[in-house]
Amino acid sequence: MTAKPSAKRMQRIPHRRRLRSLIALILLTACSVGQGPAQHDNGLEQKFKAAYLYNFLQFIEWPDTAFATKSSPVIIGIFSQDPLARELGQLVEGESVNGRKITVQNFRTTRNIKECNVIFIPGSQEDRIGTILSELDDMSILTVSEVEGFAQNGGAINFYVQDNKLRFEINPDVLKKANLKASSRLLRLARIVEPHGRGG
Repeated sequence: MTAKPSAKRMQRIPHRRRLRSLIALILLTACSVGQGPAQHDNGLEQKFKAAYLYNFLQFIEWPDTAFATKSSPVIIGIFSQDPLARELGQLVEGESVNGRKITVQNFRTTRNIKECNVIFIPGSQEDRIGTILSELDDMSILTVSEVEGFAQNGGAINFYVQDNKLRFEINPDVLKKANLKASSRLLRLARIVEPHGRGG
């Protein structure tokens, strides 16, 4: 007869997954994205960004109201036909977070993006960022981009390259407004920014 896992052991599983995710994030911030600032490998950078987006899910807490039901999936939306969608889709296939399946969807318009829990806005959509963010105002949706100044202008998390390494910055005020809670471990790995008009 196979012994059933104890409740105590089952409770440790999510903690172990978060620990693995934390280690993965630390390793990602230490890895180079290419040979030089103007020569970084775009394919490798896409893999890193996909890994970041996946691991962010372990350190961000959404309110129950962000999901239609207890079994609703966590939806990561990629705005426009960005190659990151395919990379991320392969990475999260069969994966789950807090008992919710993870799915990746492409969005070409703002019509249905409120269905997302995470939305990534690529650099190709820089001119539409204001419109996209206005559609998501007061929604519990994690907004992520790679456009310079995104986190200072209403976005939650932004990727940037420094010393030939992919890093990320976080705007805690935006997370708070969206009713999202970020782990202190995640915040310690990020560069913290404030909205324009604050902090001098």
